[in-house]
Amino acid sequence: MQEGIDLCKKNVADYLDDARTIISKGRLCHAYLSVQLAIEELGKAVILKEEYQKSGNDPIPVDAAVFGKDGGRGHKMKAAKAWEMLNPALKILHVGGFEKEDFSEFGFDVDTEASHHSRLKCAYVDFIEEEQHWWVGETLNECKVLALIDNIDEVLKKL
Repeated sequence: MQEGIDLCKKNVADYLDDARTIISKGRLCHAYLSVQLAIEELGKAVILKEEYQKSGNDPIPVDAAVFGKDGGRGHKMKAAKAWEMLNPALKILHVGGFEKEDFSEFGFDVDTEASHHSRLKCAYVDFIEEEQHWWVGETLNECKVLALIDNIDEVLKKL
C-alpha cells in the first residue's frame, strides 16, 4: 500500500512539473489538464493513506473505485477528497461576469471551476450544436492556476 501512495505522490509532482513547463510555453489550457490530473492523483493518495492508516498499516484490498474503474465516478470522488485538503478559494480558476446558472457557458463569460468537466473542455475541440459554434478550451486565469499548482505542491509535501 505504501508503494501505491508513494507512486501517486510522485505522479502528482510530475504532473505539476509538466504543468509548469507547459505554462512556460504559453499553453494554459493544456497545462490545466496536468493540474486536474494532479488533483485526482492527490485525492487517490489521500484515500489510500486514510485506508492504510485505518487498517493499522495492514495490507488491505484496494477498491476499484479508487482507480476510476467505476464508469467515471472515481474522478469526482478522488477530486473531492483532494479538495478536502486544498484551499477551496482556488477552485474557481476564472471569475466570469455572468451567472453560470442563468447563462450558457459557451456564449457568456461565466466562472470556470476546477473539475473533471473543465479538464475535458480544455482537452478537446467540440462543436456546440445549439450555438453552431466551435469551442476549444476554457477561460482560465494564469495566476489562479499557478496558485493552485503551488497549493497542490504544499499539500503534497505534508502528505
